[in-house]
Amino acid sequence: MPRSLPRLAVSVLLLVAAACGGAGAPPDEGRPAAGCEARATSRWAPGGSYAATASYGAEDGPDWLQSVSGIAAADSLVFVFDAPRSRVVVLSPGLAARGAFGRKGGGPGEFDPTMGQVLDRADLGWIDAEGDSLLVFDGERLALLSPRGEPIRYLRRERGLRLLSNEARQVRLYRTSVLFASEGRRGPGAREWAAWRASPRAETRLLSLRLPPLPVEGGAVVDGPDQARPLWDAGAGCLAASDGEGSWIVRVPLAGGRPDTLPVPLPAADAGAADRDADTEQLRTATRGRIREIPPPSAVRQVEALRVDPDGWAWILPRRPKRAGAGVDVVLVSLATGEARAATVPAFPRAFGTPGSFYASVSGEMDEHRVVRYSLGAARSP
Repeated sequence: MPRSLPRLAVSVLLLVAAACGGAGAPPDEGRPAAGCEARATSRWAPGGSYAATASYGAEDGPDWLQSVSGIAAADSLVFVFDAPRSRVVVLSPGLAARGAFGRKGGGPGEFDPTMGQVLDRADLGWIDAEGDSLLVFDGERLALLSPRGEPIRYLRRERGLRLLSNEARQVRLYRTSVLFASEGRRGPGAREWAAWRASPRAETRLLSLRLPPLPVEGGAVVDGPDQARPLWDAGAGCLAASDGEGSWIVRVPLAGGRPDTLPVPLPAADAGAADRDADTEQLRTATRGRIREIPPPSAVRQVEALRVDPDGWAWILPRRPKRAGAGVDVVLVSLATGEARAATVPAFPRAFGTPGSFYASVSGEMDEHRVVRYSLGAARSP
């Protein structure tokens, strides 16, 4: 059962920007943001136990997934973007195969991902669906497609989308606009993260966060495994964002309005959660010994993932040690009222299906990937 948690006082340094890009004052904490709506209780909140009820993926054959670079659920279909294989797999809500489309290339209906080092990240959201439109990002182009994979148009990274980087972790559709985030520099070492709402001809900066400089070791900037990274998602007419370290999220009404902060009760981060020995050895090899140790992070990561469900609740995954067979602890925050609840689910959602069901991805011993549907109060699948 979800457990109600007390609200905590919190402050955060924000640069709030209007369409012209000018900076504003920090938002007032706790003030309801017009346009951010949420049900009193999310229909996806664990009122009982979630169980795996369907899965897709195999160790080999036509159902093999090299990567899950994003999951999108809309109406009666589920879409899985396997970026390394340049294809979108189409599934039923029960994860039965309905087809696939796409191939490698730069033509209509083709995808050409070039950033191989990011394609296996579990936080990628390079596909989104809204109504009868499907948005796919391959690291270079944004393709707007029909649910059957028929090209509608391509949105090039220019004008309003010029700040969209091939390192972007996700994209979202909102009406006729694309939502994305970017990171830039503000002087020596200083960093700024920003969330944008853009069309091919215009862009609006929704908010920006100042980030501490990354640590330096051996003359190189190191983004280590314990370093906090900004996260965001959007749903129910509202965008939610975190700097990955603070015990707060920022909510921004997408229809227009002033951002403000909401407190999030997070457990203490486990700075040793990452496999530091393996990461250190990999870094030594990549730099030919120039960097021998991973320096301490300038901001300790406390949040691993963030999603917003269709009922306007932000799902936050705190960084905690993994517990075999016990699922993951999450914090749910209403984007309308700021109410926070703690819950435990078998896996963290990457897309939400019909009320009481969500989709997640898991990896097997042979590095195969599977998409799993979890349903509330259902019998466990064999």
